[in-house]
Amino acid sequence: MKKRYRGLGYLFFGLITITSVIMIYSFARGLVGKATRSSDNLIPESSITQELLNTNPGDVLKQFGSDYNAAHDNFHYFPSVEMVDAKNRSACLFCHTPMPHNREIKHRAFLNMHTSYLACESCHYEYSEFSWMDMESMKKLSGKPPVKSKMRRFLIVPLVNGEVQFQKQSNTQFQELAQTKNFADRRNNTETRKAVEGNILTNPLDCLTCHKSEQTYLDLKSLGYDAEREKTLESLSIPSVFESYQEFFLPEL
Repeated sequence: MKKRYRGLGYLFFGLITITSVIMIYSFARGLVGKATRSSDNLIPESSITQELLNTNPGDVLKQFGSDYNAAHDNFHYFPSVEMVDAKNRSACLFCHTPMPHNREIKHRAFLNMHTSYLACESCHYEYSEFSWMDMESMKKLSGKPPVKSKMRRFLIVPLVNGEVQFQKQSNTQFQELAQTKNFADRRNNTETRKAVEGNILTNPLDCLTCHKSEQTYLDLKSLGYDAEREKTLESLSIPSVFESYQEFFLPEL
């Protein structure tokens, strides 16, 4: 029995030793500069990123992974983000980042999570018919899409008489608008914003519009969800928490 425990002790000691050697090697590798970024490059790189952010915020996230791979090479892994081709991305991403909701601290993370599978038009405009769409082929799908895919490749989009209501960046009307002199000041120019946003809802649809037991805004069955998943989505507790608790006390870190 003692020999068995002694053997386990040697095994654990060996594992700890190997782990320590790897950590020391990674740290030393960082000190000699292979995994460390030069401070001389940080300011120019940040300026380029800011320029990209101002030009096309939707493109910044694509660069985000590779930027952080170098800085966190020792112990962290940030995969690069694959996005659909720019010409098929939402025109909204010309001004907003892929995670655009930041006003409400208590539920912005949940809202941003929804941008992975809901087109902006689905919540910020009011429609009655919806379908999944492949943003690479720009074709409607019958049923649910594959689980693994590029970011924002498959989205739930609104329909009117079977026609998709989705403004993409390569849309001729949008491109012409983007060339106008007032487009650069679109945040402050009411007329330009109206031309870009159209009949956008002043108050976007809230969580309980879909996540409730009564008739919901989205027809989940027609979108390919089975009865069990449909029931789960309609009875989530998180949306009701947001409605019931108006004040949240967040820890100060």
